[in-house]
Amino acid sequence: MFRGLVAVRTLGAFADSAMLPFIVLWARHDVGLSGAIAGLLFLAQAIGELAGGPAGGMLADRLGHRRVLLVATVGMAVGYGSLFAIREPALAIGAFFAAGLFESAFHPTIAALVADLRSGPELHRAYGTVRVGANVGNIGGPLLGAVAVIVSLATVFAVAGALLVATVVVIAFTIPPDRGLVETPGDYEPDVQPSSLRTLLRDRRLALLVLSGGVLAVTFTWFEADGLVLLRQQHPLGTTAYAALFAVAAATVAFQLPSTRLARRWTPRKLLFIGAIVQGAACSLWPALASATSS
Repeated sequence: MFRGLVAVRTLGAFADSAMLPFIVLWARHDVGLSGAIAGLLFLAQAIGELAGGPAGGMLADRLGHRRVLLVATVGMAVGYGSLFAIREPALAIGAFFAAGLFESAFHPTIAALVADLRSGPELHRAYGTVRVGANVGNIGGPLLGAVAVIVSLATVFAVAGALLVATVVVIAFTIPPDRGLVETPGDYEPDVQPSSLRTLLRDRRLALLVLSGGVLAVTFTWFEADGLVLLRQQHPLGTTAYAALFAVAAATVAFQLPSTRLARRWTPRKLLFIGAIVQGAACSLWPALASATSS
C-alpha cells in the first residue's frame, strides 16, 4: 500500500508540473489574461485551497482518508482537465478555484495515510520517500508538458487530467478502506478533532508555522504569475528549453534522501531555520540576476 501512496504522489506531481510552466502562457494566448491579471488564476486556486483545507481535514476524519482522497483526486481531474476546453476568463478562474478546493485535501490526506502506515523513526524516511516520488514527477512533468504543447498549449490540461484519472485508478486498486489500514480493537470510531481555527487560536507556535507557510505560498504564486512572464520576455526560449528549466530545478530529488537522514539527527526547528535561510538567499538573487541579464 505504501508503494501505492508513492505512486499517487508521483502521478499528482507529474500532472501539476506538466501544467505549471505553461499556465501563464496559456492564460495570455488562449484566455486573454495578460501580465499580473493572469495571477488571478493562482489567486483563485489559493482561495479554493484556503476554503477547502479545514473542510477537507474534517471530512477525512469523519468519512475516512481513502474516500476523501478519491473524491479530491476526481475533483482535481475534472477541474484541471476541463481547462482544455475553456476559453472564457470567468470559467477559467472558476475551474482553478474548484481545482484548488479539491487539491486542498489531496496532499494532507496522503500525509495522513503515510502516518497511518508508519510511525517513529520510519515516519521520517517514509515522508522522504514520498517526497522523492514527488520530485521525480516534478522533473518529468515539465518535459511531458513540453511535448504536449507541440499540439497546443491547452493540451497540457488534457494530459494533466488523464494523469489524475490514472491516479484515481491507482488509489482504487492499491489503497484499502480505512478499516484495513490499522488494527483497532472494538468498534472503529474516528476521532473528532477541534476546528482548525480554534486550534490555531490555542497554539501560537502552530499559528506562526501556518502563517509562515502562507507567506511562502504567496511568494511562490508571485513567481509563478509574474516571474515566468519576466523570464519569457528576457529570454525568448523555446517551449522545450522553457520546460527544461523546471525539470532542472526539480532535480533536488538527489538531495532529498540525505536531508531525510539529517532530519533524524537535527530538530525540526533547526531544519526549518536552515531551509528558510537557503530559500531566502535563493529568492533574493532573482532580482539581481534579472537586472544583470537585461542590461
